[in-house]
Amino acid sequence: MSKGERASIATKWSAIFQRMHPHYTGVDGRTYQLDREAPSTEPDFKYAYQRMGHGFPSLTEVFRCDYYLANKVIFHKSGVPTRERDRLLQELELNFNQTMMRYTSSHDALWAYFSEKYPERLAQERITSYGELVHRAYYRR
Repeated sequence: MSKGERASIATKWSAIFQRMHPHYTGVDGRTYQLDREAPSTEPDFKYAYQRMGHGFPSLTEVFRCDYYLANKVIFHKSGVPTRERDRLLQELELNFNQTMMRYTSSHDALWAYFSEKYPERLAQERITSYGELVHRAYYRR
């Protein structure tokens, strides 16, 4: 590796370091290195929902959310009762996805359905997104 290549690589990494560690020049002329911004303590439920691998909501997930909003209780079983299954399929028009072998729908359509059906319950629980609703329906606070 030539001297010029090493100098260009060093320049590149120095610039990256300078961007990651901002400096502040005081009134007296001294330079201070500032800390990076601390991450927010508020959880991003939409990002967490996608990271958990829930790209497509299932019928069971939709039923748990509906059950949680209607009864204020978490549904712990994995199966959906037949009567509730038929009701949700009619109301939400869920499509059967052949590759995943389950009924799915878009997040926006489901959020619109829940915000229309349970607006006061969502306001009472301060739920602002579909990912947060799924988190509350699955886990105790």
